[in-house]
Amino acid sequence: MPPKQVYQKILQLLQETLTEGIDARSLERLALLVIGMIAAKHAAPAQIARALRKLRLSAAQAESLERRIRRLENDPEITAEVCVPYRLPMANPQLRCIALPRYSVGAALLDQ
Repeated sequence: MPPKQVYQKILQLLQETLTEGIDARSLERLALLVIGMIAAKHAAPAQIARALRKLRLSAAQAESLERRIRRLENDPEITAEVCVPYRLPMANPQLRCIALPRYSVGAALLDQ
């Protein structure tokens, strides 16, 4: 699956799952974060931005993409309470996980 289709699928899943007052731009940045982390296999904003640049999802330079990713850190709409709506019972009540359908996103990015 081409990276653009993977991005669109991630964005669609986020739109369906996160319905509590998150604007479209924040959801787009969140989708970029997810696909960037998958592609970069890392969570550092600079590495995510470089991976996004290689995927060519945007004409933006890596520095601009990194700023978009970093905006999520200060986005009041993006909170753990909003982004992790499914809490599953576990032995450790502090652990949280999200239940999303399985997609072969990582494999799709590696097949380019």
